[in-house]
Amino acid sequence: TRGVRSVISCGETPSTLKNEFTDSLRAREVAVAISRPPTPYSIGQRVRLNKAAFDGLVATIVDIDEKDRVVVLLDLLSRPVRVNVKSIHIGEIAV
Repeated sequence: TRGVRSVISCGETPSTLKNEFTDSLRAREVAVAISRPPTPYSIGQRVRLNKAAFDGLVATIVDIDEKDRVVVLLDLLSRPVRVNVKSIHIGEIAV
């Protein structure tokens, strides 16, 4: 198949995907390319970090890239600091 580098497998046995997963990819297919799902976050949004040393801190999103990473602005030691985090390590602040 065009564009396929290799088949994902466990040892010699090819791995399988659930039909729901492949159906969701097909639903996002646009002109033979898979579109990224919309991000639930936006620039300027206040979020809470939920990973390691920054757990519980509140930050403001200043940039979102295409590789599932978010740049947030934290107030650390009374100074603004830009931090790159994976989007899975932030959460919305309950209003």
